[in-house]
Amino acid sequence: AGFLTSKDENFYYFVQEHISDAFLCIFKDKKPALFLSPLEELKSKTFDVIKPKDFFLEILALCKKNNVQTMGINESKCSVALQKRLNIPTQDIGTDLLQLRAKKTKGEAQIMREGCRITTDIMNSLFEKLKMTAFKTEADVKRYLKKATIDKDCEISFEPIVGSGKNGAIPHYYGNAKLDSGFLVIDFGIKYKGYC
Repeated sequence: AGFLTSKDENFYYFVQEHISDAFLCIFKDKKPALFLSPLEELKSKTFDVIKPKDFFLEILALCKKNNVQTMGINESKCSVALQKRLNIPTQDIGTDLLQLRAKKTKGEAQIMREGCRITTDIMNSLFEKLKMTAFKTEADVKRYLKKATIDKDCEISFEPIVGSGKNGAIPHYYGNAKLDSGFLVIDFGIKYKGYC
């Protein structure tokens, strides 16, 4: 069996929903179980949706029912405290998850192409605004990138880096200087439907 927390990007890969404080148990030859807070609402034909009073009592009961001897976990995303609460021997499946996700389906490739198109649109609109000197500081450029991303129903994949003039030579620069003439270095990316 496999166990993922909603804090793990692999959780989104399987569930295709952003959910807080949830767990996914994947069993061989059985429908996966999605454990949600009573505050969450999700209807699914793919998963058995369970809203337990105590997550771990229910997870352990389901594991016992399915005769689970070892639980596969992504050790890099599953705390030691969480592993102890599972109270089942565990095995790291982090590498297996990476290999599974490495090969993209046609649908995933299409999502990634669309994300690239959206990023290009945002950058092209930024270049047009830069020509009109619409920005005074590096922070103005960052704000524009963030707002344009939200306007396209996407998320920022990481905090944008904007460095003008000599600041562009500083790796991972995070200042807020006045825009300087010369080079403008921008490190920017979006997250579209779970893909960066």
